[in-house]
Amino acid sequence: MKEILFFISFMGPFNGIVFGLYMIVSKKIKTNTNYFFAIVMIAISLKNCSTILYTFDISTNRIILQIGALISLFIGPSLYFYNRNLINLKVKNWKIHYIPIIIFAIISLLFFPFKNYVFFWNEYLILMFYMHWFVYILVAGFDLFESFKTAKLNLILNAKSWSIYFFISNCMIFGVQILIFFSSQYYISGGIFYTVLFYLLLNLVSFQKKSKWSILYGKTFKYAGKKIISHKADEDMKRVYELMIKSKLFKDSKLKIKDLAILSNLPPHYLSRLINDEAGKSFALFVNEFRVEEATNMIKNKSKFSLEGIGYECGFNSKSNFYYYFKNIKGTTPTEYFKRNKCIPEL
Repeated sequence: MKEILFFISFMGPFNGIVFGLYMIVSKKIKTNTNYFFAIVMIAISLKNCSTILYTFDISTNRIILQIGALISLFIGPSLYFYNRNLINLKVKNWKIHYIPIIIFAIISLLFFPFKNYVFFWNEYLILMFYMHWFVYILVAGFDLFESFKTAKLNLILNAKSWSIYFFISNCMIFGVQILIFFSSQYYISGGIFYTVLFYLLLNLVSFQKKSKWSILYGKTFKYAGKKIISHKADEDMKRVYELMIKSKLFKDSKLKIKDLAILSNLPPHYLSRLINDEAGKSFALFVNEFRVEEATNMIKNKSKFSLEGIGYECGFNSKSNFYYYFKNIKGTTPTEYFKRNKCIPEL
């Protein structure tokens, strides 16, 4: 019976590590979204592996438990950035979130080994690690909530709704880990729960009829591995920018990539790849940056429109959508931007 439990509990973490490593080394998929997803999978899997080994062999070297605890610090930031990529939000300065973790891990391994500071680790550090994870869950949840409010999330099973499923799964894993931590027993339940959840999510992805794995990244990879000719890409991108600026296509709140493709005389799939490669962003973010820039110009020029009116005039389909993108792109709300430019918006 013990061997069966060990096998079941270890299946999920083992396959999670293999799956994560495949995503990192795969030549077909090379995106930051891919890497953040892989880190989440590997970190959660290794965290579970360390507790499973300790459960079945209490004499397991304490350094394994220490490494498992330290690796859990990578889960929160990776989940946060993975979600932001999926829902087409700006991801910047992500290295700042990882560098302190790496430095702390090295220092703790060298100067504060688990075996010499068992009480300190169990009573303080591990609890702080869970708090760290929880904070990132909160901010990732806030992003998803805001995206849902602004109708960017489609509840049909796709890459957008996948971000909800993956987020909820992480919350459930976190909850199980917290219960185990405070109960100080049933460590094996974490591994078994993760195995069941891993295969449920794997089946969820496998049931997709088209682009099975693109659901994980929010885009398809038909052209992955094929380089766009540099000079052609520059010319095409210049034409797209000119179209957007001169014709102000972004003011159309219903603008789709196929509409821009027709006007720029480019295939939609090629245009999508072009914007991703050359501009380094999704089509949604690409268009909304033009809208936000237009809004800032209107504010500076003391437009007669109210804040909400400016949003609609620039192509946003709702006030909440306007505020959300403005805050994420400019780092401040439209109201605060008004005040800084010594304007008083109409209510």
